[in-house]
Amino acid sequence: MFETAYRKTFTAIHFSLSSVVAVSVALSLCTPGRGQSTSSPHLVQTNLYRTEGLAELPEAPAPQGELAIGSSSSFGEGEAESAGAPARTPRFAPKPLAPLYDKYIEPSQRAQPLTGLTRKLLFGADQIISPYFFVAVVGSASYEQAANGSPNYGTNGGAYGQRLGAAAIRDASQSIFTDGLMPAVFHQDPRYYVRGKSHNAFFRGTYAVSRVFITRTDGGANAPNYSLFAGHAATAILQNAYYPDVNHGAEETAKGFAGSFAGAALSNTVREFFPDLLHLVHLE
Repeated sequence: MFETAYRKTFTAIHFSLSSVVAVSVALSLCTPGRGQSTSSPHLVQTNLYRTEGLAELPEAPAPQGELAIGSSSSFGEGEAESAGAPARTPRFAPKPLAPLYDKYIEPSQRAQPLTGLTRKLLFGADQIISPYFFVAVVGSASYEQAANGSPNYGTNGGAYGQRLGAAAIRDASQSIFTDGLMPAVFHQDPRYYVRGKSHNAFFRGTYAVSRVFITRTDGGANAPNYSLFAGHAATAILQNAYYPDVNHGAEETAKGFAGSFAGAALSNTVREFFPDLLHLVHLE
């Protein structure tokens, strides 16, 4: 008899609480200007610190204040514990922050804000001391030496050393212009957001190439990549100061300008698929 009374009492309390919650929710939804806000502790509001312009972008990092839906609930906790039910787990967890001066942001990372002249100049300078910089310098100089292309120093050992020096100056000035100074002038984000294996290869390839022409602003919106255009133009003009005389002039400058875009597209594509290449050779 005591057990029957206990069950009836518990059922009545449960029904009363459910009714109160339902009525509170209905009233909050019907109140003008309040939207979904409520004083009930059982409704968790997400996107507390929504950053304007980031939500619509596929590469935008999740806002740091975003809460996991269903991560906690005060109603029914006693019932779950008494029944031995496992504790609820969040549907998602905040992604770790990427290092501030990393040029490539992985899908598992959130990007830190990169705004202001000082930060962007430091970002551009940091690219000069990265391993990617030295790989790019050696790679471009080796290709130019093998093809006997611009800059036309010749094909002997001394010419290769000259090409290494020219490639280092060219890539360093390009990093300062396209990753530092011009992004500060145009208020754009010079980083590349890797799409990763959750997308198919065609999408990833076209995305990598498109980032040469389209980039993000500091506010998170898509925009023409003015920083890259202006940075590559400045780099190509500056080449006339240290390239051989045969590589001076408008035509050679235009070739250098076009070649830098091809190099940027190739760099994005290699970085996009680099983890896949490591997996193929069983290094990841």
